[in-house]
Amino acid sequence: MGRSCQSGIVGDESVDADVYVAVYADNVSSGDLVIKVNESEAKFKSSTEDGLYIFEVDQGSVNPGINKLNIDKEGTLNETQVLKDAAIFFCRDRNDLEMRDLISLCSD
Repeated sequence: MGRSCQSGIVGDESVDADVYVAVYADNVSSGDLVIKVNESEAKFKSSTEDGLYIFEVDQGSVNPGINKLNIDKEGTLNETQVLKDAAIFFCRDRNDLEMRDLISLCSD
């Protein structure tokens, strides 16, 4: 997204943030997942071997307050595919020590 997150403004929605969706799932591939925030499709960014998928969201598609997260799976579904967790991540401080591993996945 090109902009650097700023320090000291956690939770301040008036400050721009890099926005990502983190999806934790078993037995799916990133190409099968369609992630949308407020009907705007997110772009696949990275993944880990244990099933964490990171998608980048256009900051312009995010609203102050409540946002709609939609997760779809393309292709054939099977019993071994499991959506374990999902979250919208607003990065306003790239130097946050507690979030450094997640920020690293989002920034690669």
